[in-house]
Amino acid sequence: MNTATYSQLANNNKILASNPCGHMNWDVAGSIQGVWFNAQVDAQTTDPSNTGNMDTGAISIVRDATDPTNRAMMGWGNAGGTSDPFALLDPWTWGIGLTATPDQLRQPFVVPIVSAGSTNLDPALATTVGKTYCYDLPFANGSKTNYLLINLIDANTIKVNYGYTASAASGSSAATGCSALGAPPYALPTALPAALLNALPNSAAWKTYSR
Repeated sequence: MNTATYSQLANNNKILASNPCGHMNWDVAGSIQGVWFNAQVDAQTTDPSNTGNMDTGAISIVRDATDPTNRAMMGWGNAGGTSDPFALLDPWTWGIGLTATPDQLRQPFVVPIVSAGSTNLDPALATTVGKTYCYDLPFANGSKTNYLLINLIDANTIKVNYGYTASAASGSSAATGCSALGAPPYALPTALPAALLNALPNSAAWKTYSR
């Protein structure tokens, strides 16, 4: 059975010949790679009724298990409703008129990565404290590209800003990706430019997550 499974995966270019079981992911100390949780998770641990919902307070920033050299995968918990206390990155909770979690957020974003710079940098290499990195988040259906800003506060803390828009700007599916922010360096976790905040309904801008 294993032989047949490996063969099927290889035929679909889903794994690397040098690692037939794919790439293991884990937190990389001092970088933004890993799994992070927002402060609401710690604040609510004493309430048993919330135990089953705490995973929505997580964000995962890792390399793609099937192509770790060229791609990262980024995703976070979806809200169980408009008042979900944990799913801070789900626009459904932002009070912008959505009636459900956007479909794309129910699956991870696949992000092409590079080995240098501030844009789409391999998350394991994003190690500069105080620096903001930007990642293009392409929707799987090709309709648009959002962005994710990540600032490394210290080895165990990041601040995150998700630039969500309900639709792409006219004439360009990439208009709401990192290119909408201009050239790096990107904004620090204080406030984004007013014009951008007016264009993107991102209600509370920066969210804090820790390991």
